[in-house]
Amino acid sequence: RKKQEKDVYKKRGAMSMTICSKFRDQLSKLIKHLAKTRTSYIRCIKPNNHREPRVTDHMVTMRQLGSAGLVIAIDISQKMFPNQLPYDIVWDRFRCLLKASVDPELDYKGRAVVLLSSTLKGDDRVVSGKSTAPYVCGKTKAFFRSGSLEKLESDRRLVRIKNACKLQNFAKAVVQRHKFCTMKLVVVRLQSLWRLKIIRRDYKEKIRSIVIIYCWAKCVLVRIKRQALRKNEASIQIQTSWRCFKHRAKFKKQKKAAVLLQRVIHNRQDRQRFHSAFAECVEAARKNQQMNSLLQKLARNCEPNKRDKSNIHGLLQECSFMISYLGKELFLQRGKVSEVQNQIHCQKETNSSLLLTVDALKAESAAEKLGVDRLSEKVTNLYKQIEEEKKTSINHKKELKKIKDENMLTETAYKRKCDHMVNQHKSKIEQLNIKLVAVTKDHTLELQKQNDRIKTSE
Repeated sequence: RKKQEKDVYKKRGAMSMTICSKFRDQLSKLIKHLAKTRTSYIRCIKPNNHREPRVTDHMVTMRQLGSAGLVIAIDISQKMFPNQLPYDIVWDRFRCLLKASVDPELDYKGRAVVLLSSTLKGDDRVVSGKSTAPYVCGKTKAFFRSGSLEKLESDRRLVRIKNACKLQNFAKAVVQRHKFCTMKLVVVRLQSLWRLKIIRRDYKEKIRSIVIIYCWAKCVLVRIKRQALRKNEASIQIQTSWRCFKHRAKFKKQKKAAVLLQRVIHNRQDRQRFHSAFAECVEAARKNQQMNSLLQKLARNCEPNKRDKSNIHGLLQECSFMISYLGKELFLQRGKVSEVQNQIHCQKETNSSLLLTVDALKAESAAEKLGVDRLSEKVTNLYKQIEEEKKTSINHKKELKKIKDENMLTETAYKRKCDHMVNQHKSKIEQLNIKLVAVTKDHTLELQKQNDRIKTSE
């Protein structure tokens, strides 16, 4: 039991120590937080005794302020130094009021003393016959009398307003300059577009005139070519007929001479052939006679009663001669037969080739007929085209007249549009100038108002 009681006491002591430590930590955190902040007191005052909104009774409020001791506190704060600031804050906050340069080696206190001596110079007050300075410098802070810190703040505010006005002026000038530049660019762009339009119009008119002149020149050249072709065709026909006449006469003479030469040559060849054939016939007849005589001899010798042994040797020789002659004749006849067969084969080939050429010539003749038909169609089409070109040339002349009239009308219309656009641009430029003058006037008025406000605030 004693051990249990001791354990309970120990637990209670630990619990009480932890609560106290937590409370102590919370208090220390609160004190640190309050030390970092600035204390300010709020006092509530009744505006009236009737509890009505937006109604103030000055006597009631003054009585409350007097009874609360605020009037006495204000008097005491006026005689004392109610405001105080560290030197680094004074330097960072009010160094914009210092016009002269400061030695950078000085610390914040020296810089603050120089700043306050230059800005609050001549603001001494006379209290009970003694002149008192508007500020006092301590070790780490500067103490200000009532009104001196407000004067510094007002001067700082004026400086910042002046700087803000300068920035505003610069920004407005930049904006207006940008507007002016944009307007200038727009005007330049409009001028360039208008000039481009005029140049394009002139260019199109020039192209139209060039096309018209080119078409007219083409028509003239085509007419000249057509006339030249007609003349050339007639001259070519005359030349061809005259040349054909001459060549025909020459051809007839040459043909007669060739016929005579062929007759003479054929006669010579026929004579030579006749003489050779006649010689061959004579030899063949002689050989036939010899064959007949040899056969008669053989017939005689074949009879048994009339055999002559002395003539057998001679007959055998004649037979051998005749057999050799007949063998030669056979060989020659066979050669002639082979030649005749070759000639027949060649004639067949030539006939087949001639048949093929005849078919090819028939096909060529048919193709030439088709070509002639096509050429005739083309000739007819060319005549039609010539007639159409005549009609188109007439239409072109009419169109040229119409285009000239249209060009005159378009020129007048473009001139009117140009004048209208120029007047519009002039009116726009005048309006823009009027707007610029009004904006500058408004800007000057705003500057004057701001300057008046600054003076009134001072």
